[in-house]
Amino acid sequence: MDYDLIQLLIDILIAGICIWYIIYSGNKVKEYGEDERWKIIREKAGNVSRYYYYFALDFFLVMSLVFTILKRFYPNLKTINIDLYSVIMIIIIVLSIGFLVDLFALKYFDKKM
Repeated sequence: MDYDLIQLLIDILIAGICIWYIIYSGNKVKEYGEDERWKIIREKAGNVSRYYYYFALDFFLVMSLVFTILKRFYPNLKTINIDLYSVIMIIIIVLSIGFLVDLFALKYFDKKM
């Protein structure tokens, strides 16, 4: 498969997830009218997505530390070259997965409460 086709599919999936999140959240705001239950649901879902972002940040920091240590103590190892476009796309994908985590947390806590 071509890299550009894969990137296009990922972009469409990310856009769909973001639109789905916006529509679902907007419909629930209209349905519940900002009552106390909806505020609690949003707060709990926000905590779940916040933990996801903490985990993702910690993962990237640990990976950066590992690669830095490997490069420092093993200078003969081949380096991994990643272009800026790939780094930006990885960041966008990680942020978009955060929307998905928040969406599923909203759905879970909506059913649970």
